[in-house]
Amino acid sequence: EDCPICLETIKHVNCMTVRRLFCCGGVTCKQCGDERNKDTEEGLGDKFRGRCPLCRGKMPREGDIGSMLLKHANKGRAWAQAYVGTWYLRGMSGFALDKEKGLQFIKQAADQRWPDALFEMAMAHRGETLERDESKYMYYLKEAANLGHPDA
Repeated sequence: EDCPICLETIKHVNCMTVRRLFCCGGVTCKQCGDERNKDTEEGLGDKFRGRCPLCRGKMPREGDIGSMLLKHANKGRAWAQAYVGTWYLRGMSGFALDKEKGLQFIKQAADQRWPDALFEMAMAHRGETLERDESKYMYYLKEAANLGHPDA
C-alpha cells in the first residue's frame, strides 16, 4: 500500500508503520502522520486547517474518537475492531474494562487476518487474558509474524 500523501510504499501495514485517520479510516505513512500532527506552522496540520488530508472531513476531537471507532468496528472494519478490542481489554481511551467484549472485537479482527489483532490473540492465549494455550499462542503469533507484525 502506498501513502496517499508522499506516495512512498508502506510495507507491512500495522499500528507501528501507519497513522490512522479515524474520521474516514484512511492511513498515511508514519512520517506523514507525524508531520501532520506537529503543532508548528509549517506542519501539514496547519496546511489542512484541522481537516483530514484524505476525506477533508473535520478531524475528530479526542472525545469523539471512541464513538467513531465503534462505528467503523460495527461495520466490520478489522483495524477498528482491533483498536476497540484492545481498548476494552485494557480499559483505556474512554472504554470501560471489559475483557470479554474486548476479546470479541479482537477475535473478529483476527478472523480477518489483521496483524495487530492476531498478535493480541497470541498474547491473550499466552495466559495474559485467557487460560494459557501454547498451540493457539504459537498459531496466532506465527500468523502475525507472517503478516509482518514487528513484535511477533
